[in-house]
Amino acid sequence: MPTWRWGSTTTAKPADRSWWSASRCCGPAPCGPASDGQAPTPPQDQQRHPGQSRWPVAYLLDVILNRDLWMHRVDLSRATGRPLVSGGHDQQIVAQVVRDLALGWSAAPMALELTGPAGGFWRLGSGDPVAVVRADAVAYLRALSGRDDDVVLELISGDATALTPIRQARVAF
Repeated sequence: MPTWRWGSTTTAKPADRSWWSASRCCGPAPCGPASDGQAPTPPQDQQRHPGQSRWPVAYLLDVILNRDLWMHRVDLSRATGRPLVSGGHDQQIVAQVVRDLALGWSAAPMALELTGPAGGFWRLGSGDPVAVVRADAVAYLRALSGRDDDVVLELISGDATALTPIRQARVAF
């Protein structure tokens, strides 16, 4: 297997990931893009554990890096007072984050409605939702990242105690 070095003339270049195996980069977890073109899902044993030190490199590069850059874009918009211009990529980031939140959801099932251009409607947990909660998509993702604990959560219907786990939830950014 050829290796790439600065100034080298070998055939494997950094953009060519064919030589990058899971055992070389992160252990036994799969590495590389998902076959369906979607961002890879974290391995089952590493979901909802942001402190884990070993995630597949593909997950870090394809998901976490994009989330981090997206959140910095939100932070810069807020710091400079300039409007946050939304596009289709914002919806994808929000969907990825909520998907990871849903994968690790252990509280009572609930419905989450995120408003704004990047918003949508998701169910967390299995079974009939005990509550329907609404929040601004960008504000809620800031809360999930740990940047803002005072996000406005609106209880549309159901049990008010359901607001506690949705407010305390965190997802890796």
